[in-house]
Amino acid sequence: MPIVGDNEDGFSVETEVGGEVRVGCWGFWSVETAAAFEPTVCRACGSRRGVSVVFDMTRLKPMRDQGQAAFGRVMARLSSLGVAGASVVTVSQVTKLQLLRLVREHAAPGLVQFI
Repeated sequence: MPIVGDNEDGFSVETEVGGEVRVGCWGFWSVETAAAFEPTVCRACGSRRGVSVVFDMTRLKPMRDQGQAAFGRVMARLSSLGVAGASVVTVSQVTKLQLLRLVREHAAPGLVQFI
């Protein structure tokens, strides 16, 4: 399971046996963490067609511009990577509003749901 960052900020990517990709995100991302997000997540998703992805953002703080751009680029690439569906889990209303906007701007309609 790739882990980028440390206890303060970062993300992990885990591919489940059943084909699901789980992405856990936490903290207030540094520029380095944001830069690693797109290639790491897309590599995990692109290795399996028809995969579902769960973005666990419950410990993520609102993102700076670099983090928003990285998340937006991942959302824009989900369809071309063959992702069948994605879910975003969050508890912070501020983070949720930020992520909702990014999904609405970049992801294919109906591909990403919030739970």
